[in-house]
Amino acid sequence: MFGTLSGIPIGEKIRRLREKNGVTRQKLAYALNISESTLWRWEKGITVPSLEELKKIADLFNMGGRQVQEAMMKFSPVDRFKNH
Repeated sequence: MFGTLSGIPIGEKIRRLREKNGVTRQKLAYALNISESTLWRWEKGITVPSLEELKKIADLFNMGGRQVQEAMMKFSPVDRFKNH
């Protein structure tokens, strides 16, 4: 499993934020300029977003930079580079 935020896998956190805010996977993927399948893979914990993508998500959901920083600190170095 990839990195967690407060014990919650980062993909699950993204899914919860998306659903809590009434945003469809299609709309969030469009806003992030990624495919729906990429977002689906994040939400399922198959892959993780890059730091740049996490910052975009934080901006979209009005999360502070500190929350993103804390989330990234929870990733192991291997997890950070799995997508690249």
